[in-house]
Formats: sequence, structure tokens, C-alpha cells
Amino acid sequence: MTADLEQGMVPTPDGTELCAYRIGSGKSAVIIPNAIYLLEHFAHLARDFTVVSYDLRNRGRSAPVRDRRLLHRGIHHDVEDLETVRLFFELERPSLIGHSYLGLAAILYAIDKPQSCGRIVQIGPPSPAHGTAYPPDLIAPDLEAIAGSGAARQLQQLRDEGLPASDPEEFCRRWWDFMRGVYVALPGAEAALGDHFCAFENEWPLNMEAHLWQNILPSIARLDLRQDEIDQVQVPVLTVHGRSDRNAPYGAGRDWAARLGDARLLTVDEAAHFPFLERPDLVGSAVRRFLGGAWPTAAEVVERFEVSDPSGRL
Repeated sequence: MTADLEQGMVPTPDGTELCAYRIGSGKSAVIIPNAIYLLEHFAHLARDFTVVSYDLRNRGRSAPVRDRRLLHRGIHHDVEDLETVRLFFELERPSLIGHSYLGLAAILYAIDKPQSCGRIVQIGPPSPAHGTAYPPDLIAPDLEAIAGSGAARQLQQLRDEGLPASDPEEFCRRWWDFMRGVYVALPGAEAALGDHFCAFENEWPLNMEAHLWQNILPSIARLDLRQDEIDQVQVPVLTVHGRSDRNAPYGAGRDWAARLGDARLLTVDEAAHFPFLERPDLVGSAVRRFLGGAWPTAAEVVERFEVSDPSGRL
């Protein structure tokens, strides 16, 4: 990565340990959860900022968590861990970069800790309200075929071959051979999402997916996020979303940009859930400009639009 990268373990109040990294010495700081996926792609920000990144609890190089009581609150644990990391490194109002569901966690953090949060970058966030239905033009046309039943069939095939028990690392590599094609849309870009994380037991699909399905997704489904709570987010938010995202529909990005008080949307055409892999120059320069205090030229203001929200809260 770079010679001045610092690495260490951050203890949490409940006894979990998070593997964290610090790079750069800029006056302003940026926190990036999910270091195992993101740090290498945003390490360039260390030229201007102090960048702190960490592996989520029970993920990457962070300590494995066997006690379900330390995982069952799902996304709420992640929000609390953001504050733990901020306090540990003594950062004042750091900006946040949250990819996937961590884009939602960053918003929850801004609501809970308004005096501790700087600017927010969301990349491919889920909808503000779980289960929201978006019109066809705001959904990847192959969403169901690839991200839904296709992933389930692939997982079952690998289970039928007995790989989870006989060779979990090979199972992980085979799983990611398939999932890389789900996460990106631009041909050839999937190579940038390697399988180095398969060296870590926390990242093996049966461990990672179990935590996701048993804890993270149910906690998101239970959220009761109202519009008046979203209105409490007073910091600028840049939402970055791939138009062909099969994991979080493009409509979700437009929805956030429309509902947040000071937000703009950067649409990344021909990109899916990892737009920073498919269009690294576009996304990297936009994020750098935004964290520096200015809106990226291509970022647009989004007007509120009607959606089918089953919760009735938004």
C-alpha cells in the first residue's frame, strides 16, 4: 500500500477488537469502514487527508466474534463501531465513506452523532426504506436474474460439491469468481476485485453471508427511519450510484439524494455495485473534490419523486 501505513487493533466497549489502519497526515480526516475492500482503492486520499480505515467486526482481520450477542444488533453495532474508531484516533468531525449498507450506517451515525460527523459519501447505498419498489427505469434490467436466483443456484452448486467443508478457501474463491460478475457491469472490471480476502476465515462466504443474513439484513429491515429523522442530517452528502447496480437499485441512490437536505447524486453509467472499480478516475476525483469542500461537476440535484414505500413512513 504505502510505507507510512499504520496498523493495529482497536478495542470496543463490548470486548470486540477491530483491525484498523491509518495513513496520511492531513488536517482533515476521513473514516472508511470495510478496509479489506476499500482501503486500497481510496488510499490516494492520504495525499490530502488523514485516512482511517478498519475491518468491520467479525470481518477481515478484525477478531472473529463467536458470541452472537455481539453481532445480533447488526447495523447498529456498525454505527457504534464508527464512534469507537473516531474516539480511538481522536478525530474531530471526520468525513465518512460508506459503501453498500455502510452508506446507510453513515446516515444513521450522522443522525445519532451530529456534532461528530463531517461530510458523507455514500456508494451504492440501499433504499432509505426497506422494501421500497422503484420503477423499471431505476432498476438494473438483470437484477433478479443475476443477483437473486443466480447467486442462490451458484451457492447451492458449491454446497453440492462439498466444498464448504472440504476446502473453504477454494469455496471462497469459486464463490467470488461468480460474485465479481454480479458486483460489476463493465467487462473486465471484475479483475480489480481480487480474492485476497479469501485468506481470512471471517471472509469465507459461509461466515460472512451468515452474519449478513442473520444479523445485518434483519436489522436493516427493522429500521423505522422516518423523513423527519432524515431531515436531521445537516452535513453535505454525495451519493454515488452505478446505474446498473444489482445489489442496491439505482433508484435507491436517487431516493437518498432527493430526501436528504443537502445532497447530490453522482450517477456512474455502465457500472454496478462497485463503481469505484469500474470508473476509478471519475469516482476518485469526485470524492476528492467533494471531501475538499466542493461539489463534483457531474453531481446533480435530484427532485423528490414518488415511490412505493410499504412502510408508509417516507
